[in-house]
Amino acid sequence: MKTRDITPFGLRMEPSLKERLASEAVRQERSLNWLICKLLKEAIETNEQTKQA
Repeated sequence: MKTRDITPFGLRMEPSLKERLASEAVRQERSLNWLICKLLKEAIETNEQTKQA
């Protein structure tokens, strides 16, 4: 899927959480969007694995 085909999604979060995520994104040399998507995917995969166990 091309980035231009993805509809933007607004996400409200506490400023302190956004700062922590932004710092981690900089540390990993990635965008904030990339990091949030990665963390959400990992959380879903972990949750699915836990349900199967």
